[in-house]
Amino acid sequence: FSRMQLLIAVLTDDPALGRFEKPSFSQDILMEMLVQGIDNRKIICGRIEKPRPLKEWYGISFHYRTKGVFKIEWPMYELEGWIDLQYLPTTVDILNVSLNGLTGCIDLAVLPDSLTQLLLSGNQFSGSIDLTKLPSRMKKLDISDNKLTGCIDLTNIPSTMLEMNLDNNTFYGETDFSNLPKSLRMLNLTNTKLEGTIYVKPGVDTDIFQVELTKVEVCVS
Repeated sequence: FSRMQLLIAVLTDDPALGRFEKPSFSQDILMEMLVQGIDNRKIICGRIEKPRPLKEWYGISFHYRTKGVFKIEWPMYELEGWIDLQYLPTTVDILNVSLNGLTGCIDLAVLPDSLTQLLLSGNQFSGSIDLTKLPSRMKKLDISDNKLTGCIDLTNIPSTMLEMNLDNNTFYGETDFSNLPKSLRMLNLTNTKLEGTIYVKPGVDTDIFQVELTKVEVCVS
């Protein structure tokens, strides 16, 4: 067993001992836990049994002042397996794992409040998602081109959100668009099974809303 396997075994099998408190762990440990489910993670961190020091990982940028992990950028790394977002360090601003082969469910309710951009497009993520507990400062969410499904709740999107790409998933059902943030500059719902009406005021650019191949209408009123 590696130290990560032992630690995760404790967290999983003994809730009393393994209550997860993120501040209790170093960023090195958190990052190792983040990639634990990625089968070919040696692309990122070197030997699986003994990963490189975090400062030597590929695709990682650190904040110039705090020295904490600031950006995680692994697009088109041909990653396979799954990623557990609850282990993202509380200093991360951007996570980009677009255009890989990652699978499994994604829990958007456990993201650190520091996160402003989450880019997960072009993977094989599945299951339903919760959009009601996104980080309060989030600006961009791209979960397009996955296998996500279910109804979605857009009534509590952060007021800072600029761009949301939800297209090319199998989301479905009547959707409430009445409380979209005024900051929004792009909402892409293309090729989903969503239904509903987006009411916009005169003068608002309706091209903000991409609704092709849906049952969503954009009405000026």
